[in-house]
Amino acid sequence: MELSAISAFLLKFGAVLLILNEIRGFVMAAPIVWSLYQHGGSAMTWFITMCMLAGIAFSVIVPLMLAAWAKEKLARRAALAN
Repeated sequence: MELSAISAFLLKFGAVLLILNEIRGFVMAAPIVWSLYQHGGSAMTWFITMCMLAGIAFSVIVPLMLAAWAKEKLARRAALAN
């Protein structure tokens, strides 16, 4: 197995683990949002909650974009080596 194939596998595996971790974060945040809804949270508490959820989303999106960039760079490097 080539080094680039191992790197590609590790990048994909890491991306899957990251996504699973963030899904877990959303599941853990759901009761907080539901509680805010039930108790009529103020605008500030809703704002803080939405910022927290956006942070969770960005922590998935940015690493996935970086993984795609790294995969592309590894593919170009492998093409140049051949």
